[in-house]
Amino acid sequence: MPVYGGPVMLIIGVLVASADYRWGTLQTILSRSGHRSGILTGRFLGLAVVMTLIAAGSLVLSIICSVVVALSTGSALTLPHVGALVGFLAAMLLITMAWSAVGFLFGVLTRNPATGIAIGLLWTLALENGLSGLACAVPALEGIRFVMLSTNTGAIAHAMVLRRSVMGVPPA
Repeated sequence: MPVYGGPVMLIIGVLVASADYRWGTLQTILSRSGHRSGILTGRFLGLAVVMTLIAAGSLVLSIICSVVVALSTGSALTLPHVGALVGFLAAMLLITMAWSAVGFLFGVLTRNPATGIAIGLLWTLALENGLSGLACAVPALEGIRFVMLSTNTGAIAHAMVLRRSVMGVPPA
């Protein structure tokens, strides 16, 4: 999720925040409700629901794939306990919400889906990856990596893998 799913969640966030600006339907929505902050709050809460569904769907699909692989290879089927699954779901939700919130911010700031997506992908692919690679080579820039979204979401995913191995379940 943090490597490839992050930019996808960013795109979803941009589309949720800025689609009505581009389509010209925002004027109609504002004439009916009148409060832009209420509309943005509702959109962000709707985005949170979508990210929860994506995180839960990803977790269920991961469990199904793990069961299929375990049964097809004749391996022992050991599933994590419910508490661990809730932790995995919370970590996935945190990762998806972080990326989509950045996309939502870009969508609100640009008010154009194409521009928001372009800025978001350039920021993700060029700035985050470029600075992260540069920070590995230049020790003086090491502190920059700790404030980057991709580094932090990757650390969350890595921590969940370590947590799983500490619980006695080998990593997939």
